[in-house]
Amino acid sequence: MLFLTCGPQSPAAQPKVQHQGIRGRDYYVYVPSSLQPGPAPVFMILHGHAPGQVLDGELTIKLYGLIAKAEANGFILVAPSATPCPAGQMAGSLFWNSGMGKTCPESKADDVSFLKEVVTDLPRKFKVQIDPKRVFIAGHSGGAMMAYRMACEAFEVVAAVAAVEGAYPPGKACEMPNPVSVIAFHGTGDTSLPYIKGQSITECLVNNTDPYYCYRGNTAGQTIDILATANKCDPMATSLRTSPAQQSTLTTSNLKVPSRTTLTYTKCRSRSEVQFHKLQNGEGNNFGAHFYWPQEHTDLIWEFFAGHPR
Repeated sequence: MLFLTCGPQSPAAQPKVQHQGIRGRDYYVYVPSSLQPGPAPVFMILHGHAPGQVLDGELTIKLYGLIAKAEANGFILVAPSATPCPAGQMAGSLFWNSGMGKTCPESKADDVSFLKEVVTDLPRKFKVQIDPKRVFIAGHSGGAMMAYRMACEAFEVVAAVAAVEGAYPPGKACEMPNPVSVIAFHGTGDTSLPYIKGQSITECLVNNTDPYYCYRGNTAGQTIDILATANKCDPMATSLRTSPAQQSTLTTSNLKVPSRTTLTYTKCRSRSEVQFHKLQNGEGNNFGAHFYWPQEHTDLIWEFFAGHPR
């Protein structure tokens, strides 16, 4: 697991993350000291999951430079926790019921309702005002899949979502009476959630005893097509730009943010937007799945959210 910090903090400097619960479920909240009077935006971050790892809201809220970003921009940061997978290769890991039933077939959690209730619980528990036009959800790996599901099933609550190394569940329709803007990142080198379909499931299982690594749902491109169609984007109105590789500002190692090709659907319903960042050879373990995304992703995600209220 990769933890990236700028050195130890004194107890006085530690951010005050508060724990709350609803219906027996946990969520964690950071209310910035910079919060201004009046309705405030909400940034909800959904953790990923992986076999043998326990990722939760308490850990995730402290990653990705989000607390500093909340202080700088005055949004309420929220990190809910999923429920334990009761069986299968994900047993014991906290798992979002995103619709990827093959990974945790026993999950019955109603996570869509839970996440909506977390938003409505905030004003009562924390005495804050929520701007209903600025509720945003970002997710990572399995959390990215859940963010996509929230875009399609909680469109009356969510203004925009961000997905890092995720995919929309296969076989599920996505219809949005209200548009939900989308920004997504996916590395071409991600082997857990492949950028494109590769070998057959049979061939994959020959080389991988754990079927978790033999994902066969929608690809990154298919997922973006689904979300663009749901937002009634004009497929002919797109822009394409490239950005070179660069050193990440969040790490002192030699890791670099991969070169990036950005596809943007510029003409969607009600000024919504769908934006997809293809990371060349970016592997999920470094730039998406499970633990880490670079500060540059956080900066782009918040810039996108700030520009796409309901």
